[in-house]
Amino acid sequence: MHIMFDTLAVTKKLEEHGMTRLQAEAIVTVIRDTQSEFFTKEDAERLEERLNNKIDRNSIELNNKIDTLELRLTIKIGVLFIVILGVAGTLNKIFNIF
Repeated sequence: MHIMFDTLAVTKKLEEHGMTRLQAEAIVTVIRDTQSEFFTKEDAERLEERLNNKIDRNSIELNNKIDTLELRLTIKIGVLFIVILGVAGTLNKIFNIF
């Protein structure tokens, strides 16, 4: 992200505060050449949007996994219940317990 600024105005402002023209121009050149390394508000907003999208995707994936596990657990409990009923029925026939 490039930040637009008036290099001449900044150079003059630095000179007004006691810097030589050469020093002021060097500072402005460094700022201009390194501005791609700045982290701007727009960069932060894009990063936030990417992170929110990733969180949303992970949340959906996690909910799907929870739903799958819930279904598997329900099936296992149902099977266990049927087995218990079968064992109880068999014990009743053999020992006339119930």
